[in-house]
Amino acid sequence: EGVVSIGSKAFWYCESLKSITLPSTLREIGDEAFRSCKNLSEVIIPEGVVSIGSMAFELCRSLKSITLPSTLREIGDEAFAYCTNLSELIIPEGVESIGSRAFDSCSSLKYIILSSTLKEIGNGAFYCSNLEEVLIPRCIESIVKSRVYSSTKLVYID
Repeated sequence: EGVVSIGSKAFWYCESLKSITLPSTLREIGDEAFRSCKNLSEVIIPEGVVSIGSMAFELCRSLKSITLPSTLREIGDEAFAYCTNLSELIIPEGVESIGSRAFDSCSSLKYIILSSTLKEIGNGAFYCSNLEEVLIPRCIESIVKSRVYSSTKLVYID
């Protein structure tokens, strides 16, 4: 407790890391902080975190589930790219920005629910070949169509 930021590349390539407990005081996860932690299987990001940096969890191939907090505002470029075991994703209300290729090549990702607070979705953010369905609040319809894999079913909700 007391740590407010995990710096860039702090746990980069810690291949033996299987689980992490992040402190409730955490506000920011830096660029590439957990990149290539290939055995990391679950991450619960605590309330209070507002930013996940670019490539923060890229190549965490064992990552099956992530819990994102309601305080989160920004998901960086390629933050979860190549997390090939990630199967479901809920973007909580409050998230305003998802970076380019944030969830690129998450080949097990089949289902996504987006937040109505989104203002920006980067190119290829959800370019996942097995993605079956994205639930999209109508208010963000115009920024989603070119951001997902072409065969994905887009369902607009009120």
